[in-house]
Formats: sequence, structure tokens, C-alpha cells
Amino acid sequence: MENFNAFQWIPVSEQLPDEGQYVLIWVGTCQVARIKKGISEEERAAMKRGQLNDPETVYWEPKRGSFKVKRSSIYGSADVHGNNLVPYHWYANGGPMEWFGQDVTHWAYLPDGPVEESKIN
Repeated sequence: MENFNAFQWIPVSEQLPDEGQYVLIWVGTCQVARIKKGISEEERAAMKRGQLNDPETVYWEPKRGSFKVKRSSIYGSADVHGNNLVPYHWYANGGPMEWFGQDVTHWAYLPDGPVEESKIN
């Protein structure tokens, strides 16, 4: 079994991966996940004051269907809100697993796949 300590673990306090990029995350165990970035409460307030762009987005609700709404008026799972204390959220590489942003302490780039022997020679 490969030693996961061979990876360079990056603290989330120092750097985050690119949005949508699959990486290894540490949540007490090693998982493969991607990050989705949201907005902070400060960004939401600045949008409402007109200090930041507040784009319209299409939103959907079961009883209303789809409609346009300003981004500052809706909350997504990646936004700072409720139990998510940071402006990002983590999603597993398949399946229903996800983690609040603050639950992940470190991440690492996924290793390259094996090199085919014909490419070595």
C-alpha cells in the first residue's frame, strides 16, 4: 500500500486548489474530492451595497420553477451560511459524500497515473 505521507499536503489556510479540480483531502481519512467556491457574508453585503458585481442567476424552486435572482439573494452550500463557516465546500468524487469547508484541513494534488512501458523506452 502506498504511503500517503509521500504526498505534499497543503494546509487549506495557505492555499486552495482550483475550483472543480479533483484532489486528495484530509478529513481524518484520505478522500478524493473537489472544491466549490462560494461567497462570504462580507462579499454578500458588498454585492447588496453595489460595491461588487451582483450577477443575476437562474434559480429553481419546486413550487416556483426556474426564475432569475440576484446572487446576493440566494445561498448555496459553498457560501458562508449556517454550518459552513468558510466560502467553499467539498464534494466527493462520486456518491453523496460532501464536507463543510472547515472540515478539511489539508489537500494534495492527485498523483499522475502509471507510465506505460512503451513510453519509458
